[in-house]
Amino acid sequence: MVAGNSLKKIFQCTAKKDGQVHELKLDALDREDAIRQLKELNFEVISLEEIRKSAWKIFLESTGSVLWGCLLKLKEIGHKKQEGLPSEQKDNKNIGCLVIVVIFFTILIISTSMSARKSTSSSVSEAQVYVHATDFVRDRLSSPSTARFPTYSQGIVKNLGGNKYGYAGYVDAQNAFGATVRSKYYVEMEFTEGECRLLFITIE
Repeated sequence: MVAGNSLKKIFQCTAKKDGQVHELKLDALDREDAIRQLKELNFEVISLEEIRKSAWKIFLESTGSVLWGCLLKLKEIGHKKQEGLPSEQKDNKNIGCLVIVVIFFTILIISTSMSARKSTSSSVSEAQVYVHATDFVRDRLSSPSTARFPTYSQGIVKNLGGNKYGYAGYVDAQNAFGATVRSKYYVEMEFTEGECRLLFITIE
């Protein structure tokens, strides 16, 4: 994948586009979101399977376990230290410790969530890079309808930083004389606010 995403799940997908079967890995919130993304890119979904939990879900599960463990430990320590104290003082100390722990983990969860959501807004999948690159190339061919692109995994995806990506691959298509030739291409693009803008293209 080009961009990771701690709020999303990872799906392994087999999908068809222009007669070609592609094996894709996709970041999505759930199955419905994954299918929606693929349909927007004009892929026909053949199979879809979640291959691991999202990093955010794993974080929440582990944080919950740690928090519970801390509370049990504090309770144990509190009982040992507060033997002989009046019951009112014991309750106040336990409440104070609990409040401190809850505040700490609340701040941690909120900061992690904000960071993850920032990452979400800028994530771009390899499938998106491939589809936009092939569309840019197809628009510049002499006979676009004859274009046959290999699966995206046979090309090279480059993350250029700043929401800019490059894709290098090849296409078989008819030239102006009707002969089928293989051309290599390289495309650079930028993703901003849901739009993809062509930065550079070369077809040889």
